Amino acid sequence: MENERFSSKPQTTRTDKEMEADRFAQDFLIPPVEYQSFVRTQQFGLENVRQFANRLGISPGIVVGRLQHDGKIPYSKGNVLKRRFKFSES
Repeated sequence: MENERFSSKPQTTRTDKEMEADRFAQDFLIPPVEYQSFVRTQQFGLENVRQFANRLGISPGIVVGRLQHDGKIPYSKGNVLKRRFKFSES
């Protein structure tokens, strides 16, 4: 992780293939240049996240998850923008 400030998840050993797959998914969903530009603003309020996500045509929850994963915001912030799914057994 780039920034461990807000991380509360335990560290686990990951293979190079897993890390490569994670990076591919991150870069596919949020282009690296766009993400770095957004992160440089340090403006991670809900409306800023919504606007950034809308500009990219993705769900704001994806942006929140990425910011949380990268340690830019705490895992307790922005969760209202995430969509929750419940799978039934039937």
